[in-house]
Amino acid sequence: MKLKRKLASFVVAGFIAVVSCGSLASSASSQHLKYDANGDGEVGLADAVYVRQYLSGCFDPKNLDFCDVDRNGIVSLMDAEKIEYHCIGLLEENDYYVNDNNTNTVNSNLTYYVYDSKIGGKNKKYDYTLSPLESYSKSRTMGVFGKDDRKKDPTCNGVVSINCVGTGYGTGFIIDDHVIATAAHCLYNRDTHEAIAIDKISVLGSTGNIKFDMTPVESHIPEQFMADSNKNYDYDYALITVKEDLSSFPHFEIGAASNAAVGQKLKISGFPGSVNDEIVNGDAEAPVIYTGEGYITKMDDIRILTNIDATEGNSGSPMYIEENIKIGKDEVSYKTAVSVFSSTFGIEELGITYDNRGVRFTTDHIHFYKANPNIKW
Repeated sequence: MKLKRKLASFVVAGFIAVVSCGSLASSASSQHLKYDANGDGEVGLADAVYVRQYLSGCFDPKNLDFCDVDRNGIVSLMDAEKIEYHCIGLLEENDYYVNDNNTNTVNSNLTYYVYDSKIGGKNKKYDYTLSPLESYSKSRTMGVFGKDDRKKDPTCNGVVSINCVGTGYGTGFIIDDHVIATAAHCLYNRDTHEAIAIDKISVLGSTGNIKFDMTPVESHIPEQFMADSNKNYDYDYALITVKEDLSSFPHFEIGAASNAAVGQKLKISGFPGSVNDEIVNGDAEAPVIYTGEGYITKMDDIRILTNIDATEGNSGSPMYIEENIKIGKDEVSYKTAVSVFSSTFGIEELGITYDNRGVRFTTDHIHFYKANPNIKW
């Protein structure tokens, strides 16, 4: 068993963090300078480092809206890339002020229970608490809506199939070399108060065939999900560690959505049980990835709602955006997950229109997934 001891690595070397490529006088509190991610009144490569450090789980940002430099509503590594391109003159945009969206970055004191993934059951191995990240300071360097339009997507091979003992299967996605993100209800049965044993986790190759089956080691589940008597799935996220090295497979980045993200294009990729009322993943030996597209329809501090089709088996799927930028011969692409798919949200008896929903990733989730010293494999 290995304990994760990996520090965040950054593309920009430390000595260039002090280089500035533009500055303006301080603005009104409702506005800030575009590309000034750290809020110091200047635009430089230090701002790119700041975004990368936040997305690696190093600190709670001064203002999440500052980090969303391209103003698409999502804080992702693409924001850091665009700061760097701007500072070396490849994005010829003038510095100017942009409005804030008053986004709240949730940063809590959360406890997690850890179970043996192969065994499951009621006996946890241990538990731990992730205290809130320190604030940044300058001393730091199931539903279907209308026609089901999901399509087979064998090339989305950062998505994995999770087969559980006695409860069927769900979806997960690779976020680190030994870490799979998924929904908590895929790993814990709140009716029996037991962790669910995992039979196998399958990762697919580029042609859609099973590349190999991974060996699950530990399941990390929020205590709040287990204790939630109302079953509203506000803490329906979790992780699984695996023995095998997944560094050769595509990874999903983890990002945070600002309040401006409503209307942003979104995708869900996973292993639905049915599409157009036809069974498509009844054979665990030949799972098929489907991708649906839509938009973020609503948000609050803890959930993201979407009109993307999703059905049983999609639980634990990444809800993500795709970003691409090409400057000269350089092209950068990212799949950035801003949520993990959980369930359908609505009250059918009252005639409320259903939306599919997931847990909105915040500082808490970046801390849990990207800077968690308790991850072992």
